[in-house]
Formats: sequence, C-alpha cells, structure tokens
Amino acid sequence: MSQQKKDSSVRLTLLIPDPAHLRDLCGPHHSHLALIENAFGVRAESQGGGIEVQGEANDARLAQTALQHLAERLERGENVGASEVRAEIVRVTKGGGQPARILLPGRRGIVDARAGAQSEYLDALLSEDTPLVF
Repeated sequence: MSQQKKDSSVRLTLLIPDPAHLRDLCGPHHSHLALIENAFGVRAESQGGGIEVQGEANDARLAQTALQHLAERLERGENVGASEVRAEIVRVTKGGGQPARILLPGRRGIVDARAGAQSEYLDALLSEDTPLVF
C-alpha cells in the first residue's frame, strides 16, 4: 500500500500593469525572480503583465508578499536591486510583514531600513526624545 501525498501546490498571480516596473521587478536576466525562487522554493515566471508564483501554499504566499512589497517600492519611484530583493526576503521570512517606511534622503538615493534593528536605529535618529551627541 502506498500513501498519496496531498498536493498543496498553488498558483498565485501578481499583476504589474507598468511594463517598466515588471522589468525592474524581474531584474536583469530575471535574476530577482531567481533569488525569490531559491529563497522560497517556488517557481516564479513573468507572465504577460504580471508574475505567476507556483509552489506550496505557504511558500507561494510568502514569495507573493515579497514581490508585492518590492512592486510597491517601484510604484513609489524607489530603486529595486538585488540587495533590496535579498532584504525583502529576509524581512518576509522572519515575519516582518510590511517593510519599514522610515526613509531618509542620502547622497546616492533614499536610505531605507532593511532589517528590524536598522528600523529601530532610524526611529531613534528621528525621535525627539533621543538627543544626538557627537
């Protein structure tokens, strides 16, 4: 007697209406999608105006959440490179939920917290209760 494993594979689609955002989200030679695939054990493909994620239900939802957060960054005019993709993978994997929204202008672009400790540090910098001493 053999036991059949119940297939919990799902297929989720994230629509990206702007072709430039879709291109930037996928990355050069789809390298950003490859990072997502390796991190979550899913299959991610660019499909006519969106990204289709296929895999185990929980893994696919985590991958879709990471992609959604990255797409939101692009919509706000922020850069999405490999380092932002890796940071989002860590954030979503550790249950960080929504990315930190503390943004500071920098010489090479906007400075954004990539992890919980960085978010706390930026909170402290912007807090009126924490004086800066040099």
